[in-house]
Formats: sequence, C-alpha cells, structure tokens
Amino acid sequence: VEDILVRHEEGGDVKINFKSVILKSVVAHHEIVDYANENADLVVMSTHGRTGLSRMLLGSTTEQVIQHLKKPQITIKPDLEE
Repeated sequence: VEDILVRHEEGGDVKINFKSVILKSVVAHHEIVDYANENADLVVMSTHGRTGLSRMLLGSTTEQVIQHLKKPQITIKPDLEE
C-alpha cells in the first residue's frame, strides 16, 4: 500500500484492482474472514462509529474480522458530521 501511495504522490501511473462482494451468512465475520483469507490481498472495512451499550450488545463485525483475518487490512472511520 505504501508503494502505491508513493507512486501516486510522484504522479506515476497507479492501477488498483478491487472487487466488492456481497456475502450472506448468519455470522458475518466468519464469512468475511473465510472469503478474504482465500481471495483478497487487502481488506478495507468501515467502522460504524457505534458506542456504548449498542456496541456492547451488538458487537462489531469489523472488530471480529480484524482479530481473525490473516491478510493486511485498513479500517476507515466514517465522518459522522456529513
């Protein structure tokens, strides 16, 4: 990722191939981890920004993916002011 950013900043040609995937599962993080470990070079996920009791009760799919994924990952916190 750092090499790609450096080439971009230097005005070089940067090509990024990506694929969005919709998976259906009862336990989302298991399906995401299994798919990503087999098919992805990098995983980029957003956080919800949920806090307090709702986060404690519902958990965080992104958090579970981070703990179990064997691939590089980037998490992005949404701008809640938009």
